[in-house]
Amino acid sequence: MFVGPSCSTPPLVTLITVHHDTLLVPPDVLARYGALLAPEELNLARRYRFPRDRRRFIVRRARLRERLGAVINARPERLIFTTNDHGKPAVIGGPHFSHSHSGDEWLLAIGEVECGIDIEAIDAAVEWLALTRTFFAPEEIAALTALSEADGMIAFFRVWAAKEAYVKAIGLGLSHPLTAFAISTDLPAAITRGGDGLALTTPLALPGHATALVARADHITVRLASRAP
Repeated sequence: MFVGPSCSTPPLVTLITVHHDTLLVPPDVLARYGALLAPEELNLARRYRFPRDRRRFIVRRARLRERLGAVINARPERLIFTTNDHGKPAVIGGPHFSHSHSGDEWLLAIGEVECGIDIEAIDAAVEWLALTRTFFAPEEIAALTALSEADGMIAFFRVWAAKEAYVKAIGLGLSHPLTAFAISTDLPAAITRGGDGLALTTPLALPGHATALVARADHITVRLASRAP
């Protein structure tokens, strides 16, 4: 018996380019990066009390301009950024993007659909169990508290990174209740509730860190870009 082709809609597979760079740069590069920033960005940089934090801000803003400028063939210093009511940034005339940093590690995701990326340093000093019981969904609490201390801590940071990436992708930030959706505590990462139209993946394995990428798609294909020189 002949069976015709399926009429169901094929899954939406979305390519997201992910950049991973360090925010540690020599003084001459930092000076060059400062020249790429808009006056309001430089004013924000000056508000940082510690030079380390000021450096990280300047480098990630300049790298963001460089990477997006390369995509749309525009000079980095001429890019114009906007934000929505919840602080999600966008670049006029450019693709969707999201970026995140932890210490000197920086991630940037660029794609043709809304996306969110997050990186979290796994820190044993964090009271992860208290945070779990305060902010996480009931099924996440049950799953995490059933794990050993060591496994629970690592799983907590994976879930936390995924939740941050999720609220960035939908453009609502932490105004969206973290209990309105749920993330699996095991691997591969998945949105187990409240994730219609969204896909979750781990963009790269980085020792000592948890990373997550969420996009409006059925499936995400990640292309890792080369690091900045």
